[in-house]
Amino acid sequence: MILKNQSLKVNLVLLLVGLLLLFYLTLKLSLFPSWRAYAQHSKMQTELDNQDEIDRDLALWKQKLADSGAEYLDQNFSEQTFEASLLNFMGQQRSRKELSISAMSEAYQRRGEGYKIETVEIETMGSYKSQLRLLHAIETEYKSAAVVSASMNKRRNLKKKREELIQKIYVQRITKLD
Repeated sequence: MILKNQSLKVNLVLLLVGLLLLFYLTLKLSLFPSWRAYAQHSKMQTELDNQDEIDRDLALWKQKLADSGAEYLDQNFSEQTFEASLLNFMGQQRSRKELSISAMSEAYQRRGEGYKIETVEIETMGSYKSQLRLLHAIETEYKSAAVVSASMNKRRNLKKKREELIQKIYVQRITKLD
């Protein structure tokens, strides 16, 4: 279709410019803020899920502590056990939203030649930076034991349908027997 009338050409150009402006304003004023709000909502929901997971971990550790309390009635309570002091230290150091302690073994003890060696395996899940911060804190600030091994692996979490970074830390304390 060839337009012969100049005013029709101007009207068509103005209509196209108006449609482009309407499209731009629709994106700018309604769709982009909606996408940002959705992304923020997803991020906050993930943080809330992590908070629930931390609360469950805390309840589980409290239950384990209550269950194992009967075993330690005969012991002297002025001295905290190796696992309890390490768990207490890690609880103070870990970033609340970024790191969870998924497993902690009981201390494996070995005695020989006048020394007692206690080794604990700790498994944590979380972001790379938070796990490195925890490992660094245990190595530098936790004076009563030493990190003898640490490794990180990615594992697929089928419940959350994503990969998670798992860190295993072996902490060892050597004490001289009397």
